[in-house]
Amino acid sequence: SALAPLIRLSYGRMVWMALPYTIVLTLIGLLCVEFTLAPVTEWMTQAGWLATLS
Repeated sequence: SALAPLIRLSYGRMVWMALPYTIVLTLIGLLCVEFTLAPVTEWMTQAGWLATLS
């Protein structure tokens, strides 16, 4: 980051501070894909919003 040297923040410290944010977003993304993607896709197919492959 361009601001890191100005506020005396090392690269390692930046990575360490971003780690919780990265872990939380990864878990939320995984849960959304696992529990909402398949049901919503099925619902959209039944509603006629998605075409099925023949």
